[in-house]
Amino acid sequence: MKNREIVLVSSQKTLRGGEFQLFLLAKGLKERGFRLSVIYNKRNIELATALCGFDLFPISICSEFDVLAARRVAGICSGKQVVIANDSLAQSLVFLGRKRILASLVAIRRVGFPIGKSGFRLRKYLAFDRIIAISDYIRRMLVKSGVPPDKIVKIYSMVGSVSPVSSLERNTARDRLRIPAKAFVVGTLTNFSPEKRVEDLLLAMKSLPRCLAVVSGEGRLKPRFVDYCKKIGVESRVIFVPRDEQFLNAFDLFVYPSEMEGLGTAPLLALSRGIPVIATDVGGLPEIVIDGMNGFLLPVGSPDGIAERVNDLMENKELYSKLSKHCIEHAQNFVQNRVLNEYETVLNSL
Repeated sequence: MKNREIVLVSSQKTLRGGEFQLFLLAKGLKERGFRLSVIYNKRNIELATALCGFDLFPISICSEFDVLAARRVAGICSGKQVVIANDSLAQSLVFLGRKRILASLVAIRRVGFPIGKSGFRLRKYLAFDRIIAISDYIRRMLVKSGVPPDKIVKIYSMVGSVSPVSSLERNTARDRLRIPAKAFVVGTLTNFSPEKRVEDLLLAMKSLPRCLAVVSGEGRLKPRFVDYCKKIGVESRVIFVPRDEQFLNAFDLFVYPSEMEGLGTAPLLALSRGIPVIATDVGGLPEIVIDGMNGFLLPVGSPDGIAERVNDLMENKELYSKLSKHCIEHAQNFVQNRVLNEYETVLNSL
């Protein structure tokens, strides 16, 4: 199998959770001896930089039905044996060019939005030989939408390593953020889009006068949330910074109030550092956040619940230590080598 050529296809413009997962997948498969090429959106400079040393093919992508982009993808994939499409738009381009590709097709479904029981999106998934669902929630959603169960393989997202944050890492991250060493910090790594509900964390900060919050992310709605902080009077205790996973090292708690999530790379990264997670009980999040064990689950739209749980953990150091320990234990289920074994099994089955 390792003599066969694999092409990974990504369409996203920025390095978000799914593209971080693609990077780990590409890096891991290459280290195992697989021959890889990567097609990516030429606007995603961060991904190209991360994948330096790979055979890279930048393309222009205008839309889901960009015929020219689909032809370009098909031309690059021609003669290859396996094509892995990392996101919905990439899957559409592969689907449109499938008659010229003549390879085994693998789709990775990462998002929790329903695909519907008819129309283009269902036909698209039916054309793939394997669909990797990154959670049981997504697997069930695909089956409910009409995708045959025997096409679907559940493989969770991965983390590169699992290790508690060291004192040096913590102090370095806090120095970058100019946060006092003894401050209690809640934070999130997110995209400023409506479904992420960043406002719930900001509202919770009204009831957390002894805490600082770090919001690490990008997106067109960011200025709106900065203004919202001023409106509700918490701007002096909320720090907005670019998306960077290294800022996680400064956090005591990770908060993820999303209303829809396939699984969640960001909370996984927090758990892998021993940082308890307060998240919503939606999508695939209950598969990584075990309520009362490595964090807490709350209904969507619960800023008061967030504040209550933060206060509980700020006051109860024994409970905090217990949750932090279980974060590390549970995160072992998502470590890179373990997940790569499952990908290798899929690739060998094609």
